[in-house]
Amino acid sequence: AARVDANQDASKMNANRNNAAYGQKLYSECFKKIQKWQEPPPPKPPKPLSVPDTKPKKKRGGKRYRKMRERYKVTETQRMQNRMAFNKPEEQIIDGNGDIIGLGMLGNAADAGGRLRNIKPKNLQSNLH
Repeated sequence: AARVDANQDASKMNANRNNAAYGQKLYSECFKKIQKWQEPPPPKPPKPLSVPDTKPKKKRGGKRYRKMRERYKVTETQRMQNRMAFNKPEEQIIDGNGDIIGLGMLGNAADAGGRLRNIKPKNLQSNLH
């Protein structure tokens, strides 16, 4: 801490009343500065969102991308499960967690011979030539 008498002349050091007033003044200035430092900074205004691009990003083809699409493609069994027969009750099963799962037309596939319809994969080589 700084001494008050270091900032004053030797002639003013004799008056105790002046020293006390000057010390109180320094104390109040320091206290105000410390209070100002401890205040939280003002909040920043929110930034507006940028305008989205209307065009979707172009995906480059390639082996990796084709494999990823094939991995997440809807399978024939999922397609049959999502399909509903008109005016027929849907068969349902209960899985290990106790959830009820509707089979859709999958339950009827066993009645129709037990086979699902095969989807022919598109031949990529024929499109290239």
